[in-house]
Amino acid sequence: MNTAKANNQDGNVAQAFEQPDWYINGYAANIRIRCETVRTYTKGRTFENVLDVGCGDGSLSLPFLSGNCRISFLDLSNAMLERVASRIPDNLRHQTKFLNGDFTQVDLPPSSFDLVLFVGVLAYVPDIKKIAERIRQVIRPGGLLMAECTDAAHFLGRLNFSYRDLTSLLRPGKCQTYRHRASEVVKAFQEAGFNLRQTFRYNYSLPVISRFTNQNQRYSLMRRFYGTAESSRRQKLGSESLMLFEAP
Repeated sequence: MNTAKANNQDGNVAQAFEQPDWYINGYAANIRIRCETVRTYTKGRTFENVLDVGCGDGSLSLPFLSGNCRISFLDLSNAMLERVASRIPDNLRHQTKFLNGDFTQVDLPPSSFDLVLFVGVLAYVPDIKKIAERIRQVIRPGGLLMAECTDAAHFLGRLNFSYRDLTSLLRPGKCQTYRHRASEVVKAFQEAGFNLRQTFRYNYSLPVISRFTNQNQRYSLMRRFYGTAESSRRQKLGSESLMLFEAP
């Protein structure tokens, strides 16, 4: 993607999330699953410097914030960063940093983060390899990376994408998204030097189910069918892939 197109895409994504309630409320069950999986995969670990790329309202990273842990929140949307800022206690504001911009262009210190969260972002990224190499530059040796994608090769993923294509004819999407195979994501990060440690797969919801269930019901259905990252089941039927990588 050339620079002009990349800047236009960033602008479209930022604009789509300037009124973020559609995402925060409409994907509450999915966000909850992601948060719980991050907690499970990082259990027993302590972190000094966390980077949350595409931080949204900070749900994934805020639980790590403490007097001993600093968090850098990065997002294309100022509205999302404002949401995060409103949730931070006054006594911990000195432990936070807010970055508005493209992850590949924002100035970040090399080898400085011991946890990088890259969840809910790959759908807006055309070049996975570039992202993997960039994360490798900023993460510390032995640091953890949480990444996520909707597997475009999975039959349920293809079903959901087909439904989106159909509905977009009547209601165009808020911004362009990209479809990646989970295997391609794993390969890109492994080629950048990361080691895949764990994967939790589930399916957010099918189009018909989504029309007749609320967020709490969807969460309960996902947990009953797919279990948790600690006790997973029916993984082959999951199109959403949450992956834990470790930097060498």
